[in-house]
Amino acid sequence: MSIDRYTKVVLTVIAVCLVWISVRDVRFVATAQAGVVDQNQVVKVQIVSIDEASTMRWEPLPVAIRR
Repeated sequence: MSIDRYTKVVLTVIAVCLVWISVRDVRFVATAQAGVVDQNQVVKVQIVSIDEASTMRWEPLPVAIRR
């Protein structure tokens, strides 16, 4: 292995590691977080509107309520 090839390999590994360090904590999709709610409290949920595109398929979302 020549010095030139060795240098290119080492610099490539360093570059890949730097990119990994830069993007590993980036969230591309926001995470949903719930607030603290009293167990006996009723929370009213009202869907106001759905902006529907003609290319989207809408399917029900399963929801599990745990206490």
